[in-house]
Amino acid sequence: MQRYFTPAEVSDLIGVSPENLRDWRRRGLIDSLGALATPTGWTTDPDDPALAGSRRATWGYRLGDVTALATARQLQDMGLDLSSSLQVAEQLTNIMLVRAFPGWAAEHAMPSWVSAAKTDFVAALQGRDTDGIGDMALPVDRYTVLQITDLAMLPQWIGTKALVLNVKRLAEQWPEGVKALFSEEGR
Repeated sequence: MQRYFTPAEVSDLIGVSPENLRDWRRRGLIDSLGALATPTGWTTDPDDPALAGSRRATWGYRLGDVTALATARQLQDMGLDLSSSLQVAEQLTNIMLVRAFPGWAAEHAMPSWVSAAKTDFVAALQGRDTDGIGDMALPVDRYTVLQITDLAMLPQWIGTKALVLNVKRLAEQWPEGVKALFSEEGR
């Protein structure tokens, strides 16, 4: 069974207050993170009929959500705005988990994450009106995270707003409480 962390636990782990989490949710910045407790389990749909009659549903956050929020904090510290930090962090989470915690990943990773095991760097690219790389269109005003498998790709991005990140180093700099979740004691 997957563990869900309360907003207070998330606050203790990464230093984002429950009030900030509520504000980010209200603003639509973390709609894809977290789930609501229902009498029968968890749902990501705030309009789920299982929530009918609930006075106030409580949000819970999975391990991947916590790591995405921790990464977003780091990206903010690097100067990226909150919305962009959250976009990039959500896309980076699986790559970071596999790269930085191979023992944990061997037990928990999805087969589709295997290519991330050798990824040292990623590029977060921000699309504008007609931006693209080769045949790939970038979503307008959104970041797309690409694994860098060949440094020869870098010249293609000239003129594109790009943030190149060392995946393993970012994960190694997560708060100690978050890193402890991947240890034997934290499982």
